Amino acid sequence: MALGLLCTAGVVQGALGQDASKRKLTLDDLYRFRDVDAPQVSPDGGWVAYSVSAPDVAKDRSDNDIWMTSWDGTRSLRMTTSKSGEHTPRWSPDGRYLAFLSDRDDPREVDQVWLLDRAGGESERITDLPGGVSEYAWSPESKRLALIASDPDPDSATVSPDTTKRTRRPIVIDRFQFKNDDSGYLDTRRNHLYLFDLASRKGEILTPGQYDELGPSWSPDGRSIAFVSKRRPEFDRTNNWDIYLVDAQPGASPRQLTTFEGPDMDPDWGGHAPAWSPDGKYLAYVQGGPLKLIYYAGQKLAVVPAAGGPARVVTPALDRNVLSPAWSADGASLLFLPGGRSGEQCRPGSPGWGPGSVADQGTPSGQRFLRWTRGQSRGAGEHAVSSGRSVCAGRW
Repeated sequence: MALGLLCTAGVVQGALGQDASKRKLTLDDLYRFRDVDAPQVSPDGGWVAYSVSAPDVAKDRSDNDIWMTSWDGTRSLRMTTSKSGEHTPRWSPDGRYLAFLSDRDDPREVDQVWLLDRAGGESERITDLPGGVSEYAWSPESKRLALIASDPDPDSATVSPDTTKRTRRPIVIDRFQFKNDDSGYLDTRRNHLYLFDLASRKGEILTPGQYDELGPSWSPDGRSIAFVSKRRPEFDRTNNWDIYLVDAQPGASPRQLTTFEGPDMDPDWGGHAPAWSPDGKYLAYVQGGPLKLIYYAGQKLAVVPAAGGPARVVTPALDRNVLSPAWSADGASLLFLPGGRSGEQCRPGSPGWGPGSVADQGTPSGQRFLRWTRGQSRGAGEHAVSSGRSVCAGRW
């Protein structure tokens, strides 16, 4: 997230130029802004891939493309130029491929996964799922993908390829939540977790049924996939998301990890997918509050054992929402973004907290990371949270 803010500033600055003369802002200036999204650092640390969205005034739409910029900022390369648009770049862990999503060349106009080989050549579409792909994650060995793909549109097989001449069926409302702000009216189609093999170009469903799965995250050993779902009767009536774990093989049964009566890794908060510790023993995620508080509840950093057992909130007294948790390479610390204003993010002396050592995680863009660290001097099981100037410590 901090990197995304930094990239946005650079693109906007380049778009507006360095002219020192002052003049009034015009509507044409607004069309020169560029939105930068989904920054991804390459495994070797040398490049950052991201998507850039620019308005196309003539066609009344946005044009999205994948770009790469060297870490030192000296080189920027535009990787895609199609009219369809590309987004959601993801590096393979071995650094060989840069994948992205696009609906180019798809008669159903749904996103599929495409690959760019860094050794050269044209990009290649590797999936052909009728309902399209909305999310994906590379396996640690770079040979498989975990996909989130939708059931196919029942109208897609019977309508004209020309989408301007399609006549949609009447909308039948038979569920409690019948509309979504982003996707419009909802039907019986669901988003499922698939396992895709890169060599054979084949995908197999892991979670059939009447539930939606989101946020796939591979275990470090590549044997399991964590995901987020509401696998309960009448799930439309609750925001009680939970984290599940399934073996990365068809026919395996998902296992529920979290049991909190509220949202665990709500897709609208926290970075969307749970984060595995490097040793594969824990998953870090964002836990919401009681359901009666809906979106007014605070979002806390929590950790749950992958083998099963109670989850623990490690920032119980932090007075800011938690976003995008990630483990340090040695597994001793967790980094996360605080919601709200910058500056002081926690109050030393709050109940259940004590003094700790400062570990400033500021970034060049001014965005602060909070760092939760396994305590050394305060005894086993204690941790510190730092926001640069304010430091808190608590037990999990």
